[in-house]
Amino acid sequence: MRAPAPAMPSAYLAGMPREQLSHGLWDRYVALLTAGVPSESVQVWLEGATRTRWTGLLKGEADPHIAPEARPVPREAGLTLATGQQRVQSPAAFIKEELRLYWPFIEEKLENLGYPARGADGLPRRYAEPGFTAIDLSQYLMNRFTASLRTGEDHALSAAESPAHLQNIQLLDALARGIENGYGLLDPASAPAEAGLLALDLDRTGLSASQALARAIARRLAEGAVGDAALFDGVEACLDAYVSAMLTYRLLDHGMQLELYASFLFADPQYRHQLCERLGYLLVERLDELSPRLQGIIRVLSAEGVSVFATLQADVSRAGPIRGGLRAYVGADPQGAWELVQGWEAHGVSIPTAPSPAQESLARLGAALHEGVLGGYQAEPVTLSEGVLYRADHYAFEEMLDAVAADLVARFEDGVGRDEVAVVAPAIDAFLLWGMQHRLAAKGIPLYVFAGTNRLIQNRAVRILMTLAKLCHPEWELPPGRYEWIELLELETGLNPLQLGRLADHLTEASGLAHPDRLLLSGEAVSDEALGHYRALFAWVEAKRAEHPRPDLAAFIRQAFAERYAPARLGRDRTSSEQEAWQREISQIGQLIELAEDYRDLLERIGPAPAPEDEPVVAGRESWGWAFLRFLHAGTIAERPFFRREPHQVSVTLASASQLAEKDLGNRSRALKHLYLLDFGSPRWLKRDRKELTNARVLAKRYPGGIYDLDQEERDAAEKLAKTLWALCRLPTESLRVFGCMTDAEGREQAGELPWLLETIAGRRP
Repeated sequence: MRAPAPAMPSAYLAGMPREQLSHGLWDRYVALLTAGVPSESVQVWLEGATRTRWTGLLKGEADPHIAPEARPVPREAGLTLATGQQRVQSPAAFIKEELRLYWPFIEEKLENLGYPARGADGLPRRYAEPGFTAIDLSQYLMNRFTASLRTGEDHALSAAESPAHLQNIQLLDALARGIENGYGLLDPASAPAEAGLLALDLDRTGLSASQALARAIARRLAEGAVGDAALFDGVEACLDAYVSAMLTYRLLDHGMQLELYASFLFADPQYRHQLCERLGYLLVERLDELSPRLQGIIRVLSAEGVSVFATLQADVSRAGPIRGGLRAYVGADPQGAWELVQGWEAHGVSIPTAPSPAQESLARLGAALHEGVLGGYQAEPVTLSEGVLYRADHYAFEEMLDAVAADLVARFEDGVGRDEVAVVAPAIDAFLLWGMQHRLAAKGIPLYVFAGTNRLIQNRAVRILMTLAKLCHPEWELPPGRYEWIELLELETGLNPLQLGRLADHLTEASGLAHPDRLLLSGEAVSDEALGHYRALFAWVEAKRAEHPRPDLAAFIRQAFAERYAPARLGRDRTSSEQEAWQREISQIGQLIELAEDYRDLLERIGPAPAPEDEPVVAGRESWGWAFLRFLHAGTIAERPFFRREPHQVSVTLASASQLAEKDLGNRSRALKHLYLLDFGSPRWLKRDRKELTNARVLAKRYPGGIYDLDQEERDAAEKLAKTLWALCRLPTESLRVFGCMTDAEGREQAGELPWLLETIAGRRP
């Protein structure tokens, strides 16, 4: 269906996310549908949290952030206005969909570039579509495709101090940041301008496309490096090997998806003509948080007739507006966004409810903190409403956590909902996580962690299912450890901690699941009920071992969940907190099954995982299940889609400062009333972006070149902290509660400057 010619010129809306942007983008969408524009002609690019909220709005659900009497929910103006498919996606999902749709065209381009497709046997083959790899599988592939370059004493990255799993993450980051800023497979001198490639001073003579891309990225990193630039020769070799293998097997990670779309598909005039016929309108959330490559695509679409409506973050109430770009440290280009909208119409939006005095005070506080951090921790005092800022300073880290827990309980006793508070720290480490969990659990309050990194194996439900897999596959020769036994037996038997410890010790020594009769002979006092549960577990494991043929690991996980894990969890009386935890576990197990299936399919494409050279050959380890288990334990960061789906109405949210500032929690059931800032005196609030093998600042399109020295690093870190504090202060509606301590969790004195800045702004603590 041909989209009607756009009746609206491109426009933008600048404001604060919770007050204006989320409403303005939705209002624009409803206005287009009301005007009779077919919904399939309106492409919307949203972030995850906003997509969750829009899904509810499109179904006619009430928006928890909008008073019903102030802004009617779209039960009448939602789905009934849609005349076709609703194209509401993230930019990455849109690109993936387009690559699938036009894959034969891209396949031909890759073959012409010198990358014919190969199968696991090395023979040519044709793939119906590419394999899309999320961050977890991309780490595995980086490790596997570069393994030959990272063995021996003098290998490509032998001088690197980072462990192997962090090297994989940093290499992937370097590739993605380079592509997002315009480093590509094609020669910029001959590629269409619409590909968005940087004009680089690089002699490509004799270089393959993957070599040229790898060299361009590595040389820019070496140019900006303070230390030994020779390390980046290894970075170049690894990136070349990875990209070449990914193209050969037709595997695409996030960065490669953008590169193939921008350089091969979007750069084609015929494709763009078809795209503009399909889409008359493009709505973009937070243009200032997008990469230069995506902004370039939007610029071309606007120039070729698509009506673009974009939102940008800015405190426009100020004489000199504070602007967004919270993700500049990972490639966002806020300056490019503002340059892009020059000449577009500037729109406003009516705010459903005026900011409260507390919100106005917190906005002033955020602006003062922003200016103070950028101004050498000097700032002018501001007047705040009574009760809007609470401060408490303590000597020891443990004392601070005690005070935070007590203050949270006091808020809940006053009727504040648990989903109306959030706790933020500069970093979430084991000390903080365990300390908060322990203190809140004593009050019957679960903790919901919203952090920047997550590993599936860190989740108890995943570990228990993997322990069952070890027991049912003795040929792997991977007996469970003591802690794994304790977790499994606690679920199965409900024994007390002392009994669990003794029984786990006995089974660890036995290197397997002991027969129930042997358990009785061991002298361990176990109740008849617990022994019955243990007998049932033993019989189930024996039956699984005897099955022939054995189900693959993905099928086994489903069976273990349905036959052992779910009955044990559902057989207990559960509080609302436990019910919420159960929903999260279902999401985690769902991701585990999906990852296992993707891993299995991946090995079918590239061949079985090679056996580690430093381990003995074991006959039973040829299955992909054993290799998958090793993969899970290798420090692999998960894709984490369940973060945005999980309910957390009963839990207290613990988040890293950057994650909450960048993403907020758009799927909260109610607006955030109180925000807790922990460990305010920690120097970890000031985070530097340089990593050993990558530096997003150096790879940025606007980087002027030269060494990225300490002064520039400190300026960038200060700017990031200033924007983070500014954004955090705009989230709560009632109070900001700041807790600090003079010593960290290990007893070391802290010398962070934020407490002194806050005292300058708000006066001495009463």
